[in-house]
Amino acid sequence: MENYYKTLGVDENASQEEIKIAYRKLARNYHPDINKDDTESSEKFKKINEAYEIIGNPTGRANYDAGLHGNHFNFGGGFGDVFQHVDEIFGSFFSRGFETKKKKRRKNLNLTTKIKLTFEEAVLGCRKTVRFSRNSTCDICRGSGASPNSDLIGCRTCHGSGVFSHNQGFMSIQVTCHDCGGAGKFITHPCKRCEGNGVMPEKKETSIDIPPGVDEDLLLQVHGLGHTEKHTGDTGNLLIQLKIQPSQIFERDGLNIISSKEVPFTTLALGGNLSIDTVHGTTSVFIEAGTKSGHVVKSRGYGVKLRNGDTGFQFTRISVEVPDKMNQQQIEALRSFKNVME
Repeated sequence: MENYYKTLGVDENASQEEIKIAYRKLARNYHPDINKDDTESSEKFKKINEAYEIIGNPTGRANYDAGLHGNHFNFGGGFGDVFQHVDEIFGSFFSRGFETKKKKRRKNLNLTTKIKLTFEEAVLGCRKTVRFSRNSTCDICRGSGASPNSDLIGCRTCHGSGVFSHNQGFMSIQVTCHDCGGAGKFITHPCKRCEGNGVMPEKKETSIDIPPGVDEDLLLQVHGLGHTEKHTGDTGNLLIQLKIQPSQIFERDGLNIISSKEVPFTTLALGGNLSIDTVHGTTSVFIEAGTKSGHVVKSRGYGVKLRNGDTGFQFTRISVEVPDKMNQQQIEALRSFKNVME
């Protein structure tokens, strides 16, 4: 897997601001507008932007650091997306035409939804069905917003491009056409189904794989399932926020799982095998004679198991089990034990 921190020349513990500064410096040095006809610089520029696409935002970086990169979730685009970050950081200093404007609008098309996971589902991983509503392309006008067989008139102001270009030296500054709103055309007879919007509300569901070891509020990104933009057909991404329900038995501390276990006094005093519940099933451990209440049993390999091989422990705190009721024989036995100990 590509080390994006090395690509940007930063440490893995670098802050988001330090990553942004490193990206700015490298993007300026290798930008195609400065290094014309330089294939090596162009390839370097693509790698720089791929790295920033992932670790330049907290969500993508968290997924990358957690070893989730490579799942079917989308953490970045191809070369067509690389200028999005350049525009966001450098403004209009560099221009790549109308495609850049479309990509910048795409970020507003993302759709966020939430799903609930049990504690065990978050630790072990699972497959969940996600139901959501989004704006999708109208099936009658196919996104044009126009009635079938009606004409689309090109915008005379921008000549159908949807943008204005202003050249200032070697810089090219572009702004959205104020007449057509960037569509580049006008509709004479709007589609009756979508009322000229080109998109319609749609209820949809999809199944996703939740990797093991996910954390609360982690955002998983599924490519192409966000809203569809009218006229252009551009689609955003579906952002899935994970909400994890607490367990009545277990707690989590990083990769480690913490639990408690009440044990009879006789077992603590005499020693023996002890059955412990874990999220991976039941395991048996041996405790020494004379084990004190408050002792913590460490079970290797029964914590959170990530796909990259990292695995935590389960720590089980032992306490004395005091019976609510005892029969006469048990009471007499305890009194005899008390007399002996005194």
